[in-house]
Amino acid sequence: MKNFLFIAILLISCIANAKYLEGSIFLNDGDVKIGYIKSFQEYNFLKKIKPFGSVVDKFNMDDKSIKYKRSLDDEDFITIATDDILKIVLVENNQTLMIYKPLRAGGVNKEGELEISDTKIWMPLVMEGDIEIYGFQLTTHNRRTREISISYYYFLQFKDEDYAIMPLSELGIFQLMDSEVVVKTALNELKLLMFDCPKLLEPLEAISAKIEDKAERKAFRKAFKKTRKENLQKFRDANPNAGRILTNFVGVYNIYYEAIAAYNQSGCN
Repeated sequence: MKNFLFIAILLISCIANAKYLEGSIFLNDGDVKIGYIKSFQEYNFLKKIKPFGSVVDKFNMDDKSIKYKRSLDDEDFITIATDDILKIVLVENNQTLMIYKPLRAGGVNKEGELEISDTKIWMPLVMEGDIEIYGFQLTTHNRRTREISISYYYFLQFKDEDYAIMPLSELGIFQLMDSEVVVKTALNELKLLMFDCPKLLEPLEAISAKIEDKAERKAFRKAFKKTRKENLQKFRDANPNAGRILTNFVGVYNIYYEAIAAYNQSGCN
């Protein structure tokens, strides 16, 4: 499994504060532009968030175009519309540093239907596969209290769709603490992503059915926490160089990670 991820906050800061980023711009028509890309995220990490804004409003990475130079000696930039770009690959010392894709953001509503925004945002890829994981570490600054807080946001993209959904986006803070609600919601969302491989969701289906019995719920909650902790430790042991963003996903969204990893490694797709 190849992971393209933020290695640490220092790396994120270096990328965010860089004026020009060396890399390649892959266009939808198959052409590739190589050069120095004008940073499109330098003001992303200290942006004030409206408390009840839409998910797209949380990110300042919805540039409608990208500018680049073939050489740092060039005086003028070349502008390319975001809609014409498939992905941007940033490099350093001939090594892939980060991959970004412009995708429409969305989620699954309470009726189990997809709701997708028309706005594309530049999403950083943290795990490749037939189902890909994108992750943001968003740092916000409260000028009144001078407190800095870090939040993580994730999106899941099925194969070559032009959108990615945010898991559990419809759940409130108290619902997110309810393991039964989380399991049922995750199952419904994973069904949309893994519709062509339902057999992989059979264990989760069995768990969802089992917790309908009130007598089973207490034991389930205890086992749920234990399993999530064990799976996170297994991931850390197997991936010691994984960055904070992907590791946090594995810990918080373990149901999704285990299902997606199984899907990407299966012959179903």
